[in-house]
Amino acid sequence: MASKFLLIFFFFFFTTLTTITSATPSTPPNKTQINLSKQQLQFQNIIETLMSSNTGNFSNWAVVLSATFDPSRFPLTATFFIPSNNALSNITASQFLQFDSLTLAYHIIPQKLPFSLLQNFKIGSRIPTLLPNQTILVTNNSESNFTIDNSQITHPDLYINGAIAVHGIGSLLNYSVFGGGGLLQDHQISNPSSSDNDDQSPELPKDDGKKPMGPPVKSNGWSFRLTPKNLFEMILFFVMLVLGWILEYQGLHTMFELSLTAVLTATPSSLSLQRSGSRFKEVSTRIIEAFVPEGFPSSVTPDYVPFQIWDSLQGLSTYIRTMLSTQALLSAIGVGEKSATVIGATFQWFLRDFTGMLGGILFTFYQGSNLDSNAKTWRLVADLMNDLGMLMDLVSPLFPSAFVVIVCLGSISRSFTGVASGATRAALTQHFSLQNNAADISAKEGSQETVATMTGMILGMLLAHITMGHSLAIWFSFLSLTMFHMYANYRAVRCLSLTTLNFERSSILLQHFMETFKVLSPQQVSSMEHILPSWTSLWRSKTAKLLHKRIHLGVRVSSLKHSEMMNLSESAGSYYKKAKYLLMVREGVINVIMHKQSTAADILQSFVHALVMVNLDDRTNSAHGESLLWMDENYADFIAKLKSSGWKTERLLAPSIVWRANWLCEPNKKIE
Repeated sequence: MASKFLLIFFFFFFTTLTTITSATPSTPPNKTQINLSKQQLQFQNIIETLMSSNTGNFSNWAVVLSATFDPSRFPLTATFFIPSNNALSNITASQFLQFDSLTLAYHIIPQKLPFSLLQNFKIGSRIPTLLPNQTILVTNNSESNFTIDNSQITHPDLYINGAIAVHGIGSLLNYSVFGGGGLLQDHQISNPSSSDNDDQSPELPKDDGKKPMGPPVKSNGWSFRLTPKNLFEMILFFVMLVLGWILEYQGLHTMFELSLTAVLTATPSSLSLQRSGSRFKEVSTRIIEAFVPEGFPSSVTPDYVPFQIWDSLQGLSTYIRTMLSTQALLSAIGVGEKSATVIGATFQWFLRDFTGMLGGILFTFYQGSNLDSNAKTWRLVADLMNDLGMLMDLVSPLFPSAFVVIVCLGSISRSFTGVASGATRAALTQHFSLQNNAADISAKEGSQETVATMTGMILGMLLAHITMGHSLAIWFSFLSLTMFHMYANYRAVRCLSLTTLNFERSSILLQHFMETFKVLSPQQVSSMEHILPSWTSLWRSKTAKLLHKRIHLGVRVSSLKHSEMMNLSESAGSYYKKAKYLLMVREGVINVIMHKQSTAADILQSFVHALVMVNLDDRTNSAHGESLLWMDENYADFIAKLKSSGWKTERLLAPSIVWRANWLCEPNKKIE
C-alpha cells in the first residue's frame, strides 16, 4: 500500500509539474497559412518603417532584411535591434545582398520586449536570440545609456505594436565576441571603448551563480525539456523510493550482513583457507560499511532500517524545498536588486539568525527536560515546525512591509526544530544501540544524511530551475513535497518500537497487565501509543483511558493546604512506612511526593503505584488500601515480566523532579 502511494504521488508530482511549467505551442497546426500571412504583414510593416523619411537613419538595415531574411522564419512575437546607417557604413552595397544570416538572426529576440521591459533586466543578464545557443548580454541598464553587447540603444521603441518591438542601436552586434550559450552564463563586462579584436574581447569567467539574472524569457516552444540528465535524476529518485519500500516491508536488510566467511581445511600434509563470496560482494560490503554501523544488522534494533529509510526520504524532501524557500528569501532580501545595500541585507540576515538563536534558548528552557521522555512526539513536532518555518520564508516576499517579522518568526520556528530534533536524535541513537555502539550509529547516520543532502541539493536545483518564474509551479511543488514530508515523518515515527518506559507506555502496559496479567511487547505498545501532540486529544477515541493524565509527579509540599498536610502525615505512618514516596488524592488527581533520598527505581515504583490507584479509583472507595495490596502482590512480578519482554526498567523517562521532601514516621509523624 505504501509503495503504491509513493509511486503514484511522485509520478503525479513530476507529471503535473512538467505540465504546469510548459507552454503550449503558439502555432496551431490548422492555422499555418494564416500565421504565415501575418508574418509577412508584420515583416512588411517593419521594412516600411525603416525606409520611411522619419527614420531614414536605419534604411540600410531594411535593405539587409529584404535581401536576406525569409519571412517564414519571422516569429509571431519578436524584438528587433536595428543598427544605424553609420554602423553599416563600412559594408558595401554588394555585401548587403550576401549578408551573414547568422548575424541577422543574432539581432532578433523571439519575444516582444518594449524598452520599459528591457529596463527590468539586470546588468549581466542574457537574452536568447533567434540564433540558436546565442544570447545578447545586457551591459548597462540605465535609462539614459542602456547598452547590449556594449552597443547603446539610441532609438528605443522605434516601432511597436501588439506583437513587435523595434529598437535602434548605435553599432552592429557581434555574436562571436559577446554571444553566450545560455541564460545561466555570465560574462565580464568590458569597457565600451574596447576594440573588437580577439585579444580585446571580454573574458568568459566561470559561472559562480552569484550574478543576478534578468526576468525569464519565454520562447514560442516549450519552456522545459526533459533532458537525459533530468530524466536520470528522476529515475534515481524513484529507485530510492522503491528500494526503501523493499527494505522495509520485505525484510531484505538482513541480506547486508557485513561479515565474511572463511573455510579452513586442515589435513596432515596441508592447510588451506578458502573465502566465501565474490570480490564484487566484498567491494560492495566495504561501500555499505560507510553508511551502516559495524556488525549491522545484529548491532542495531530491528526498527533501525525502516526508520532510517523514511527519515532519509523526509530529509530529501526537506532539502529540495529548502532550495525553493531560500530562493524566495534571497529575492526578498534584495539580492540582485540595484537599490539593495549590503549592510541592509546583512542586518536583515542578522535579525533572522539572532531571533532564531534566542528562540532556541527559550525553547530549551521550557521543554528541555520533556524531550527525552516524549521523543516520538517531539520528533514529529520538530519537523512540523520546520515545515512552518520554510513556509514563512516562501511567503515573506508576498508581504514586503512585514518581511522582517515573517522571516524572524520562521527562524524561531526552525530553532525549535534544531533543539527538538537534536535532542530526540540522541535518544533514538541510544535506543538503536545494542552493542554500546551509539557513537558509531551517530557517525553513520551523519554519512546517510550527507548523501541525502547532496541528492536533495541536486534535485532542488533542478526543481528551482524548472519552476523559475512560475509561481503556481513553485507553490504546487512546495505544498506537494510538504505533504509527503509530513507523511514520511509520521511513518518514520510509527516504525519506532521504543523499549524505555515513559508515562503513556507505562500506563498502557499496566492497564493491560491488570486485566490479563500479561505484558505487551514493545511492538504492540508502539501501535497503541499516541505520537501526536496532546492538543490533538480532541480527535482521540473517547474510550481510550489515559491514566497518566491524572498523575502529578514530584509535587511541591509547600503548595499543600494544612488539612492536606495532616492527611498526608497520617498516610505516611499508615501506608508508606517503607516507601520513598507519598501519594495523595486531590480533586481527582494523584499527587506524588518524592523523598529526597529516592532513586530511579523508587520513581518508577511511585508512578506505577499512582497508576494502580487511578485505575482502582473508579471501582473502590479505599484506593490507598487496595493499591498497596496490589503492589505488594503483583509489582515484583510485573517488573520481572517487563524485563523478560525486552523493556528497560532501570528508570522512568520523566521530566526532572525538582521538588523533594523529607519525612519521619516515628516517634512523631512529621513532614518537612
